Amino acid sequence: MNILLIPADDRPVSYTLPLQAGMISKNINVFIPPREFLGNLINNAKIDEILQWLEKTLSQNPIDYIICALDIVAYGGLIPSRRSSDLKELICSRLEKFRKIIEVSRAKVLGFSSIMRISDNNVNEEEKLYWDEYGKLIFKYSYLKHKGEDYSDIQAQIPSHILDDYLKTRQRNFSINKMYLQWKNEGFFDFFLYAKDDIAPFGLNVQEAEELSKQAPVHTGFDEVLTLLVAHLIVENFDVSIKIFPVYSTLNGPNIIPRYEDKPLSKNIETHIKMCGAEVADSEENAHIILLAHTPEKGQNDLAMLEFVEQETEESTDFCVNFIKNSNKPVIVADVKNANGSDDLLAKKLLSEPLNLYGYAGWNTASNTIGTALSMGIIRYIAEKQGRFSQENFNKLMFVRFADDWAYQAIIRKIIRRFNLTPEQITLSFPWNRSFEVEVNL
Repeated sequence: MNILLIPADDRPVSYTLPLQAGMISKNINVFIPPREFLGNLINNAKIDEILQWLEKTLSQNPIDYIICALDIVAYGGLIPSRRSSDLKELICSRLEKFRKIIEVSRAKVLGFSSIMRISDNNVNEEEKLYWDEYGKLIFKYSYLKHKGEDYSDIQAQIPSHILDDYLKTRQRNFSINKMYLQWKNEGFFDFFLYAKDDIAPFGLNVQEAEELSKQAPVHTGFDEVLTLLVAHLIVENFDVSIKIFPVYSTLNGPNIIPRYEDKPLSKNIETHIKMCGAEVADSEENAHIILLAHTPEKGQNDLAMLEFVEQETEESTDFCVNFIKNSNKPVIVADVKNANGSDDLLAKKLLSEPLNLYGYAGWNTASNTIGTALSMGIIRYIAEKQGRFSQENFNKLMFVRFADDWAYQAIIRKIIRRFNLTPEQITLSFPWNRSFEVEVNL
């Protein structure tokens, strides 16, 4: 199976994660643009170079599937989709060129597009420059307007030219998103979804999602979607419908609405299972795979923001470990106890014993974690059934997830902030090429 991926940007979760997940199966070849073509926090993607690479790759290789984050073709990436001042006509011309290149091939196309988020903060790192002063006000304006409450006082605090610019950008992106529905109806996409991240119960983005959801799936989350769609097409090509049963480590876990999201955890997990192309099993007995969600009882802590609403407990972590030991089914662990990092206690227990996990994740939002862990486990399960499982590549991906989600996100990230360091100051190496000594330089 030849899969061509076009990520939203050059971040590891966009670029290397779907690549590593695909490599769990030995019969999958992944084609992906050179990383230097993709955008980052500062620079837009090189759209012309990506389209040239796409045309050349399709002409030289029999590609079965194309999975594309459409934001990179339309705007130059996820971040530029919020910042770009490009006119709709220019954006449409890029997309039409992209479509013509793909239509020549016989590949099936899986696409997704973001619904522009509205961050509840005054941080302009990923937004337009004025977000550092008016971000929270724009969020409140959006929230109250959708909820049907008086927003005139909030609107009066936002300069009219700034609010006009913001609303024009939203309207432009919403118009592009509606155009994809036309492409879908014309049969261009074999599978298509909208992705929404950093969601609250109300907002202009929620309104847009409600309207778009009448004609296409709307998924909570974004960064995990490319990897999730790799799992989706692998399931599509498998001759047995995969059934997954969710299990929760706390009694109230299914009812928790995670940070940065808008629906109870149980509903989000069911949606993720279906987006992977699998089914929600009606019982543990009838399931092929168990998704074990390590959940909070009251609400998620946020390790990056240092916001804590409940204490670490042995009870739920012991439940997870004992469940894995006693289950006769493959078990995937989605650690959603916290936002922005794994539960330290659970990670240590999982690593202290030789437990056979089919997948693991615990990073950023609940959706990011669930989609990543599910994809890993599903791809491994099918690869094993087909005799194409690469234990070596699976081990590499598991190491990366524990190193990233636990060691870095849950522990090191806050230490870097405590000492007021920037990541670019830090280098790490193993001078004798062994694990005994490590050299950390600043």
